[in-house]
Amino acid sequence: MKLSSVLASGLFLSCIAASPISVPAATESSTANEPKFQSDNSTDISMEGFDSCFCFKRAQKQSCHGGSFNKCVKYYSSQPSIGVERAPSFCGFWCTKMEKTKDCGFNKLKFNYHPDWSCDDAEFHC
Repeated sequence: MKLSSVLASGLFLSCIAASPISVPAATESSTANEPKFQSDNSTDISMEGFDSCFCFKRAQKQSCHGGSFNKCVKYYSSQPSIGVERAPSFCGFWCTKMEKTKDCGFNKLKFNYHPDWSCDDAEFHC
């Protein structure tokens, strides 16, 4: 067998093994009748399941890990879902005191943070 054909078949097999479809995504299910869901360990805040608004203060308390910018950045830098590059923007936004919708919009721009929800949907006095 020629060296090139050995290398080609080895490369082909390694591509299959490294393919994202060769290993199923993380799924969780407590019983066979319950639906399975994929988990990506995301820490972003989602509006799914909320009626028309969500409590910003509660989300802020949960998202600003450790209660300070430095502790938050240190923590989220080690999390694959946020990472070193996004941690300062994420923590800068969530660890800044905000009292109204205008503050939220300003800080989204200031910290270059772009979640998939609108500041208009947040309740600041809850």
